[in-house]
Amino acid sequence: MTKVAIYTRVSTLEQANEGYSIEGQEKRLKSYCEINDWDKYELFVDAGKSAGSTDRAGLQNLISRLDEFDLILVYKLDRLTRSVRDLMSLLDIFEKHNVKFRSATEVFDTTSAIGKLFITLVGAMAEWERSTIAERTSQGRKMSAEKGNYTAPVPFYYDKIDGKLYPNENRKVVEYMAERVKAGVSLRAVAVELNNSKYRPPQSDSWNKSKVKDILVAPVTRGHTQISDVFIENSHEPIISQSDYEVIVSTISTRKHSRGLKHTSVFRGLLSCHQCGQRLTLAITKRKKKNGEVFQYSHYSCARCKADKSARSVNVIFSEVEHAFLNYIKHSDLEAYEDKPTEKPNESIIDVEKIKQQRKKYQQAWAKDLMSDEEFEELIKETDELLDQHNKQLIAEKKKETNSDQIKTARNLILKGWSNMSDEDKETMLSSTISKIEYNFIEGGGVGSKRKPNAIEITKMKFKF
Repeated sequence: MTKVAIYTRVSTLEQANEGYSIEGQEKRLKSYCEINDWDKYELFVDAGKSAGSTDRAGLQNLISRLDEFDLILVYKLDRLTRSVRDLMSLLDIFEKHNVKFRSATEVFDTTSAIGKLFITLVGAMAEWERSTIAERTSQGRKMSAEKGNYTAPVPFYYDKIDGKLYPNENRKVVEYMAERVKAGVSLRAVAVELNNSKYRPPQSDSWNKSKVKDILVAPVTRGHTQISDVFIENSHEPIISQSDYEVIVSTISTRKHSRGLKHTSVFRGLLSCHQCGQRLTLAITKRKKKNGEVFQYSHYSCARCKADKSARSVNVIFSEVEHAFLNYIKHSDLEAYEDKPTEKPNESIIDVEKIKQQRKKYQQAWAKDLMSDEEFEELIKETDELLDQHNKQLIAEKKKETNSDQIKTARNLILKGWSNMSDEDKETMLSSTISKIEYNFIEGGGVGSKRKPNAIEITKMKFKF
């Protein structure tokens, strides 16, 4: 007695079609079994599933139980699959288990070579039909996009209203990413910062550098729509400007090309571009000489000016920065940081002993009932304020002396130990003592071996003391 496995499938879009509904297929296939006197059959169903893949629960269950059946019955071949490759694979599996395959509406005979060829041809037609549908769908999306409608998945930082995109409150997440990367912060570090904030990525528990990068470089973030090969500029309000995008891409590229080259940015965060104010970042570049020898050099540059074609590139090699720094430390007498001699104006203005004597007189007069409680409290309050002002001035003067001493100590340490410090030690010392370095940029010139590199002349340093 023939045991039949009835397989039915319908995609989401086909469910409204009575001819392809699960109920419609089951009714016709059961009738087909009755006509052929096949009393033993079992249903395997995949509702709302595409034929583009064989990874379907109902089909996989059927395959796992092939040894229990003699025949697989479908309403049409495309209910099983629309892929020629998948069809041939399934037919091989059926044959290995001695299971025949039949369509209720098409004439197939898998026991003969001609029958298999015919099935292959029909399968090819089904795959062509599927490809055509996909192509038409894609073309429809393109045409809709060209008319100004956004047809791609909507990013979480936009809302779609009447087919158009409008930035929502999540735009501040993207703006934060952009500002941090522009400041030289790595994508990984930005992801860590976001994971410690209240903002979470859609459909995920955590941020990573890939998600951050994808958002920053996506055309939609810059106000453009891209559907396959269709690119529509300025289709909606951007969150990242084109100029910021170029800076971001340049910064990411700089970090990428210097990855794997272990280095420390000694003057990290201390130098800003003299043209635009962007912080200079350190990169390591490899070059090859004419003799084939490869060498590398470190240099500080401005990513924003590099991305701006209308601006002059700002670039200075590390050795020139270091030379300017040591030259300033060595020859500066630190007059700007030393205490200026004064004539002790505080003592001439506030005489502490006189205030104390005055307070004593107030107390005696109050004790003899020569003044009211209110008068006594007011006069004592005045002396308290004078004493408090005097103490603050003393503290400020003491702080000046302390700051001056710390600056002198830092300078002496740098001059004596700089050549023996590692780059990590140099960076640690400078980051703990200096907040900013101001300089004049000196552009180099010439060609070949006579070319002078760009240089800087440090004019001022701001200490953290």
